[in-house]
Amino acid sequence: MAQLPAQLPTAVGGEAADTPQAPANPPAFPPVHAMPPSRPVPVMTDAEQKQAEAELIAARDRQTKPAQKQVQQAQKKPAATTKQASPKPAPEPAPDQTAAAKTP
Repeated sequence: MAQLPAQLPTAVGGEAADTPQAPANPPAFPPVHAMPPSRPVPVMTDAEQKQAEAELIAARDRQTKPAQKQVQQAQKKPAATTKQASPKPAPEPAPDQTAAAKTP
């Protein structure tokens, strides 16, 4: 089935003439359940991991505190200064449009 496109003409969906040939021996893939060997040294020590987590938590807290203050201020402002919007009058038509609308 893999050779079928190579045998078809280009006009009916086959491969182009300048397409490189498939390798004679396909690459060997590892078995599905083969696990890679374990690392000789862990990526991070427990202390390094705890330090990185603490730094990330501190950065998150630094960013959320100003955002929470902005939300609280935004919630206070509309309650203190509430104005009812007055309806806008409809715009009057231009003089050219009124003359054209009146003439049959």
